[in-house]
Amino acid sequence: NLDITLYIADNMTQSIFSSTTLSLKGVGKNPTKAYMSALKMINYKRPELKSFVEKGKNQIIEYYNSKCDFILKDAESLAGRKQFDEAIYTVTSIPDICKECYLKGKDVAINIFKQKLENECMQNIADARTAKAKDNYDLAASYLSNILPDVSCYNDAQILLKEIEDH
Repeated sequence: NLDITLYIADNMTQSIFSSTTLSLKGVGKNPTKAYMSALKMINYKRPELKSFVEKGKNQIIEYYNSKCDFILKDAESLAGRKQFDEAIYTVTSIPDICKECYLKGKDVAINIFKQKLENECMQNIADARTAKAKDNYDLAASYLSNILPDVSCYNDAQILLKEIEDH
């Protein structure tokens, strides 16, 4: 005899959306084979499993719909601390079934990505200036080669690159 408890949960937030316990019986020549026999008896068509999954889905949707503003604010706060990748992960993990929050999350993700690019641009320019001051012009140019035209410091990078090329 075996009781198994199933959870639908989010490990990051430690939220449990749904749980159920199943009582199973298995027979085998040794305890391992008996456990395996019991686990093979799990039937996904059982009403309690269907109810468990349905409740979990509904709870996930309710969670994201009710906590949307907090999730987005947390992501913006992470971005403010220059934890851009974690911030982007936070908003892109919103399930698309929560349409309104999902769409807001996509907009926030784009803004955070732009902030990340701007930050990287400024960092690359600073690193290039440091390398240039040490007469390491190849390294300085390599920092500047990663800067895309879409960021606001692109012109500054091009001016610095011209100075390096003129040297």
